Amino acid sequence: MLQPLLEGYLVEETFLQSVLDRESILPTNLRYIALPHGNPIYVNASKLVVGRLSQPVLWNDEYVCCVFLFAASAELLEDRMQLYDIFYRAFSDPDVEERIKRLQQRNLSDEAFKQLLFHILR
Repeated sequence: MLQPLLEGYLVEETFLQSVLDRESILPTNLRYIALPHGNPIYVNASKLVVGRLSQPVLWNDEYVCCVFLFAASAELLEDRMQLYDIFYRAFSDPDVEERIKRLQQRNLSDEAFKQLLFHILR
């Protein structure tokens, strides 16, 4: 998940460690999804990377099937200070999370998954 961010110079190499450090303080998993993010000082350009897992993985104390890695720049967060809160609230709705889990279980192309995901989050 991190590779496209590094290859596009969207994040610094230290971003991964900042994500791991953040997870050690307070894990970002819900029930079926995880919302990791790192320190914005290591982000050159904001990007959301969606990881669709072929098999659920144990994340803290839950098995997650979908990971939303959020790389938000300090500039973006200055303009939208509540961005993480809005993002978290949208995904932590049990109905939304269940619909994402069911969506992940379907054999969809990445493009179809993204389109249906955006429909769920509206």
